[in-house]
Amino acid sequence: MNLYPFDEFEEQNDAKNDDHNKNDDIKRLNEIFRDSFANSGNLDALEELANFYFERDKFEEAHYFFNLLIEHSPYNADYWIKKGMLFNNNGKFEDALKCYEEATKLNPIDSELYLNYGITYGNIGSLEKSIEYLDKILDLNEDNFEAIYHKGVTYQKMAFYEKAIEMFKQLIEKGQMEKEAYYELGYCYDLMNNLQESINCYDNYIEIDPYNHTVWYNRGIVLSRMGRFYTSIESYDFALSIKDNFSSAWYNKGNAQTCLLRFHQAIESYKEVLKIEPYDVPTLHNLGNAFLEIGDFDNAINCFNQSIKIDPSNYESYYGLGCCYDYMEKFRKALLQYKKAIAIFPDSGNIWYAKADTEYNLGKLSDALTSYRMAVKLDPGNPELWLDYADALYEAEMMNESLAAIDNAIKNGNNFGLAYYEKARILYFGFSNTEEALLLLQKAFALDQTLVQSFDMDFAEVKYRAEFRNITN
Repeated sequence: MNLYPFDEFEEQNDAKNDDHNKNDDIKRLNEIFRDSFANSGNLDALEELANFYFERDKFEEAHYFFNLLIEHSPYNADYWIKKGMLFNNNGKFEDALKCYEEATKLNPIDSELYLNYGITYGNIGSLEKSIEYLDKILDLNEDNFEAIYHKGVTYQKMAFYEKAIEMFKQLIEKGQMEKEAYYELGYCYDLMNNLQESINCYDNYIEIDPYNHTVWYNRGIVLSRMGRFYTSIESYDFALSIKDNFSSAWYNKGNAQTCLLRFHQAIESYKEVLKIEPYDVPTLHNLGNAFLEIGDFDNAINCFNQSIKIDPSNYESYYGLGCCYDYMEKFRKALLQYKKAIAIFPDSGNIWYAKADTEYNLGKLSDALTSYRMAVKLDPGNPELWLDYADALYEAEMMNESLAAIDNAIKNGNNFGLAYYEKARILYFGFSNTEEALLLLQKAFALDQTLVQSFDMDFAEVKYRAEFRNITN
């Protein structure tokens, strides 16, 4: 629903009032606990306030009150552990480890301490150290389910997926942390490219909790990777029914719709992303591509230009602009955009290919040949590219090189009838090799009957000669 400016102001004002009221409540709570502590020296009141902020991930407030607790009770290992956990949750891993070291001096065999050491070392990338601490817990208690879970997560980070899977399966067999285990199993199987097993795990998770938007989203990603785009869209839709401002789900739904050639639907999905993230470059670029596919060049150009304005290094949008101008037969403008793209990223065979075609269309044959050479160097497995390169070489009267290029097209194309046809044409007109040309034409027509129409035009002056008379029959 679109809001009028006044409505939008009122909504924002209400939100500010809610925040203001919450802040007033917190201030009053602070005063109550501080008065209680000041009057009685009751650490329980202070601890309750510290935990209140800790559970709500209010870093500054929780940090302040845990410091007060430690000031008044410096030998309480639990306070040091909580303070370390607070640092860990806010990405201050070195500070977290220092707190755990203080806790270690006070209680060196606390299993919670080992667990948090393991988690923080995992977060800073010291994965073997993380496993070492998690194993210390499991030596004390082999059924410490959190340790098993985090050990699995750490093995996953180490790309030891089989070991990670073993940990998560242990949890499922014991009936513990099943949702979390199925989630991580799904991710492991995805990384191992065992996509159906990944889907099975996400389905098991959904049976337990059908309202996790991230699981539906992950399931959609895996289904897209399997090429099951219709079903992936259904998964994204479930994710969006739970969280309608989930921009990643809108984005990947648009990508799936694009793969199904549903460009108008994809455009609507990408527009939803831009309502949430108006400066998202990949979305602007993909929206431009969708407009390009339906021939709406003005909107496509607008999207690509917006993308470039936000990220001037986005060579793909320069390429997109070039494609738009190519379709509009504004070849000079197209060439300028391809040159800009190549200046940023010179290793794209597709862009060199497009540049070569445009130069050919502009009559810049020498430049086109240079660009084709770069394109085939970067993308030697593209049969259409080799064939266009061969045409340019033929026009430059470089017959042997043209034949060699066509041979590469035949080598890389799967039953590529047009390549046989073009080779026949060069052999006949360039080398007067009628016999081999006839054999190649017969093979070309067997592979692609539509080439008969090209034969009627290209060989019009000779098709009634005896040797060609029955070639199309």
